[in-house]
Amino acid sequence: MYDPKLVVGILGGSAGTTYDAFKLIYDAQKYGARVALFGRKINNAEHQLAFIEMLRLVTDGKISPEEAVRDLWRLTRKHG
Repeated sequence: MYDPKLVVGILGGSAGTTYDAFKLIYDAQKYGARVALFGRKINNAEHQLAFIEMLRLVTDGKISPEEAVRDLWRLTRKHG
């Protein structure tokens, strides 16, 4: 039986590509996750704030994982 007090979430992990992270959070939310923990993935990002911004835009449904990769690449090049 489903417990409505249970909060379902994901752990971001350190392996995989940036696209994998965006797709993971997109799919997790699609299937009911309410919490996502990304530690090393954010810490190892070239532009940490831009990475977080893209995660947020994906979870808000404003951009797709594919668009997030493209936009993150552009921001990273711009801010070098």
